Amino acid sequence: HQESSLASKRVCIIGAGMSGLCTCKHLLQKGLEPVVLEASSGIGGVWQKTFAITKLQTPGFAYQFSDFPWPTGTPPYPSTRQVMDYFESYARRFNVWSKIQFNCKVASIHRLDKDLNFTGTWGHNGGPSAYGRLPDDCSDGVWEVRVHRNRTVDEVEETIEEVLHFDFIIMCTGRFGDVPRIPSFPPGKGAEIFRGTVLHALHYSALDKARAYELLNGKRVVVVGLQKSALDVAMEAAIANPGVGGHPCTLIYRKAHWVMPLAASSGTQLAILYFSRFMEFLAVKPDQGVFLSILSKIFSPGRWAVSKFVELSLLLSLPIRKYGLVPDESFYQQLSSCVVTRLPDDFFSQVETGHIRPTRSPNWSFCEKGVILDDGTEVEADVVILATGYDGHSKLKSLMPDIYKDVLQDKNNLIPLYRGIIHPQIPDIAIVGFQEGPSNLHTSEMQARWLAYFLTNKFRLPDILTMEDHTRKWTQYFLRNSTSFFRRACIGTIQIWHTDQLCRDMGWNPRRKKTWIAELFAPYSNLDYQDDEQDRIEDEVDTMKQQESQKQLSYCLQQQIHHCLTWRQLKWTVWKQNMSKVWMPMNFSRDTLLK
Repeated sequence: HQESSLASKRVCIIGAGMSGLCTCKHLLQKGLEPVVLEASSGIGGVWQKTFAITKLQTPGFAYQFSDFPWPTGTPPYPSTRQVMDYFESYARRFNVWSKIQFNCKVASIHRLDKDLNFTGTWGHNGGPSAYGRLPDDCSDGVWEVRVHRNRTVDEVEETIEEVLHFDFIIMCTGRFGDVPRIPSFPPGKGAEIFRGTVLHALHYSALDKARAYELLNGKRVVVVGLQKSALDVAMEAAIANPGVGGHPCTLIYRKAHWVMPLAASSGTQLAILYFSRFMEFLAVKPDQGVFLSILSKIFSPGRWAVSKFVELSLLLSLPIRKYGLVPDESFYQQLSSCVVTRLPDDFFSQVETGHIRPTRSPNWSFCEKGVILDDGTEVEADVVILATGYDGHSKLKSLMPDIYKDVLQDKNNLIPLYRGIIHPQIPDIAIVGFQEGPSNLHTSEMQARWLAYFLTNKFRLPDILTMEDHTRKWTQYFLRNSTSFFRRACIGTIQIWHTDQLCRDMGWNPRRKKTWIAELFAPYSNLDYQDDEQDRIEDEVDTMKQQESQKQLSYCLQQQIHHCLTWRQLKWTVWKQNMSKVWMPMNFSRDTLLK
């Protein structure tokens, strides 16, 4: 079983969002045949259900697949429909769609090894093959995955349970969606005493445009939060209650974040200022060594100066000081924590007219008529929408096999992942798309590409202790650079450094620019990481070898063509040398032979 070929290696991808799509594409490119299990009826993940006004908050030039650019004429910040069309076109272009099994929800995952003792290496000698002793009656894979599949029979929906077996599982479930984070309250101060409607942004996003408008129109709305979802919901509430008589929307938040407008220029400026090698040189990074760490600390005032420059420009261009929205942390620290967000169009116009009222209240609770702020002020409300985020850790933990649930998170409630992908203590499972960066698409695609190389034995992992030491260094970096309320695996200001490590593992040159000036000062994007020409040639050769006896054909071409054999003699020679291993008709064409 462990010596099975790549063609027989069964790989399961859970989730058909952005991460699942690019993971499937890169595995297909390397000759694997993955199965994608998607619980819903479509692709796109969180983009399937968004708010009406939601747009991509990463500039389009930074959020595109390396070998599949946006169509000409796409705006700098595409809409939800444009993002979904882009994903669907990508899935069709690279034959990903045919590998997805829709309406197929994973119920449980069970490991079939009889012996689960670690030997010091992850997988089998640091490789991707399953290790441990499988039951004698099971040769289909080391993982047993139970799925609930929804189907319609005679116009009646029913759910059936199936058992599937795989050698390797890739979690592409993402950090957002499915499991809402709900604030807790003391007894008698929670939502149970409120006479109005309470729902999370997750459930609000499931409403169509008409039902969402009906919920908000003519209502006193309170939105809790200040990240992207909260800002979008507050804008929709303001739009649903226009004019002098429209009810204002109260936007309650506990901590301010730096915000930026949805303007093409702002995305370009941010990329120039922060997403270059020179700017990353000013940051103290994990695994960079003593000498580089000393240099980074010496030149760290440059990092502080750039942060202050950005803060000053935002203070001058946006009325954030007027409305008490100036954060306590620096722009650099919040960018390092991945909490800098984009404003919806005309957001401050609605604030100026009083249709949105930002209100800071670190502690609040429900009352019969609405909510009570920490200063005792009562805000009357008909609808309270909790845009308080998602519990990505619980979502991931719910899918993990029981034997690994306790080791998934460390004492800091972070998930320690080697290269942001592999948990050292959980063999034969990878996680793609859980680590955040300035472009989550770039992070996910590089992780998918790295994983495809790993699964096709292009490199091996170090031992478990080495990987754990690596994850400890990165965890220390995340804790040092995170804000108090947002501790997460974010590579917001060191994405190039992280990508360099993945490139070196794959045998790529991490320096992707053509000149040293561009290498130092030009911003990096996902288009800089297109597959190398040599890699494309190797992929094509590997595919040909799997489809026919390429080795024998190449031998014949090398040995016989140069001897000036006639076409009839050459065909006969090729046929004789291959007939013992593969069936080959005598009437194959000249084009077939040359290929």
